[in-house]
Amino acid sequence: GMAINMALVRRLIGVSVGAQISANGRSLAATAIKVAVLAALQQAGLDAAGVWTLVTLVAAGAAIYPAALGLLWHLGGRPSGPETEILALAGNVMARAGLRPGGRPMAAPQ
Repeated sequence: GMAINMALVRRLIGVSVGAQISANGRSLAATAIKVAVLAALQQAGLDAAGVWTLVTLVAAGAAIYPAALGLLWHLGGRPSGPETEILALAGNVMARAGLRPGGRPMAAPQ
């Protein structure tokens, strides 16, 4: 699985396994945080079978992962990466929609 892929990358392009893990550190840490929170929710009684439990856990996971990833990115000094690109894209979408950060409409040009 993953170990074989990492060994192939090391062999083909010379990137060490440690460098590969380091490059994905925020994603791995955010995944660990999500797993820990979802496990805590299950321990707290949200482990019953059923559609609503599944929906709740999926929604929680969908909120926890990007929040953890954003926090880790911010704490890491906001280095260039996918998070930077997503924020730039979101800024472009907001500008096209006529919104400033914070959701306030931009003033019409005079």
